[in-house]
Amino acid sequence: MKTGKLVENFKNRKIFEWNGKEYSYDEIYNLIKDLDYVKSGEDCDWRIIRVRDIKDGRDCYCLAFQDSRSTTDWIHNFMFLPRSTKAYKGWRNRLKFVKGFFKEYQSARDEIHSNLSLLLQDMAIEQDCAISALKVYVIGFSLGASIAPIACEDLNFTYGVNPVLIGYEGAECCSNNHTRNVVADSLNQDESISFVFAQDIVPRCPFCFGRKLKDFIYFLDDGTVKFPFKFIKWLVSTITKTPWYHANVDEGILRYMPWDESELAKADRGE
Repeated sequence: MKTGKLVENFKNRKIFEWNGKEYSYDEIYNLIKDLDYVKSGEDCDWRIIRVRDIKDGRDCYCLAFQDSRSTTDWIHNFMFLPRSTKAYKGWRNRLKFVKGFFKEYQSARDEIHSNLSLLLQDMAIEQDCAISALKVYVIGFSLGASIAPIACEDLNFTYGVNPVLIGYEGAECCSNNHTRNVVADSLNQDESISFVFAQDIVPRCPFCFGRKLKDFIYFLDDGTVKFPFKFIKWLVSTITKTPWYHANVDEGILRYMPWDESELAKADRGE
């Protein structure tokens, strides 16, 4: 598996601070799993937290989406058929998303916006800038990472921001190349990333109905898959160990993504 060209040189660096703790990519994965969420619409679980961006040194908001936790979530996971839609008033893009992922996000969209819009307005005044100049993170794991790109495009259209997408083991939500390209253009392309274990089947769903945001995918892979013997071993591992790969992304990041040298130096000094 070849890592996307926009993230091939990324390091497992510290991204933001929340509640007095600095979070790197492996730690953000666990944060997503541990947060308390708001439930809206058709069992869409989301949460907005205020974080301090380490790169910019400024406060910003982070919109998080939870993984599958209910029967309704699993029903949405298996609604593979694409849906071409112009769902939002004034929306300029007629995009085609996987139906289940779009349906779950759309069911919570109004409540998310009713909270986020006020927060962004206040922050723009606080930082004396336009809303479009604010940084916004959108993060998610599994089902949440499948919903997150849909939310990113929506936030870009609604507020003019280019969200930073950080996803973990998400299935493909875009159903054609046009949709994939529009979503990719809506992102902060310098900082967005999506983590996928090379042996995990889930992010390859829904197979022929999906289009990868391939430039942003960081494959967690040791690069040793060769035909025929290592390929056979890889295939058996994919079939038998997908639940492990899907649920242990933090271990994969620590194993296959190198740390930034400055962070290593801090660790050596015990900081």
